[in-house]
Amino acid sequence: MCLVADGSFDGMLSLRQAWEWDIAAGALIAERAGAVVTNRLGHPLHFNAELPRSNGVLAATPGLHRDLLSRLKPQ
Repeated sequence: MCLVADGSFDGMLSLRQAWEWDIAAGALIAERAGAVVTNRLGHPLHFNAELPRSNGVLAATPGLHRDLLSRLKPQ
């Protein structure tokens, strides 16, 4: 996610469950840099949940995030 934030990568995604402590800092950095960061279904990431896992991660510029998300969602 930090490589998305600094412009080295256009986007990143992980379809696997992610522990919140592994993604919290990167999500904040990417969001502050202007990226959209959600779970793989497009829902906002929530931290300090009872089950501290996210249903995947998708981070990208707004336009690319929208395009990637549309390809991940079933039609």
